[in-house]
Amino acid sequence: MKYALEYTRQLGIRPTDNIEAGQSVLKAFLGWTAPDTLQISEFIVRLDGRGGVIICTSEDPAVVYSFVTQYTAWFDWKVQPVLDIADAAGPYGTGLAWAQSAIV
Repeated sequence: MKYALEYTRQLGIRPTDNIEAGQSVLKAFLGWTAPDTLQISEFIVRLDGRGGVIICTSEDPAVVYSFVTQYTAWFDWKVQPVLDIADAAGPYGTGLAWAQSAIV
């Protein structure tokens, strides 16, 4: 299954909190490698520096959960299972057809 993982930095009260958090998460990321059961196709950062998005695939949702929980000290997460648009078009059309028949 494919997932979009949106992460947002948890901001501290003081500027020094943010600098220390930035240094510690950088150290954590530099020491981390993805397990074979988690394939990351995109790992992008927002230009405002406050978060980003990871596009990944895994057959085991617990692997995604494990990855996210490793970084909850630094980030708030939105984890969304997603489909490629080509794979979503058929089910979307089926859903629209059903909805149209339900209101007629």
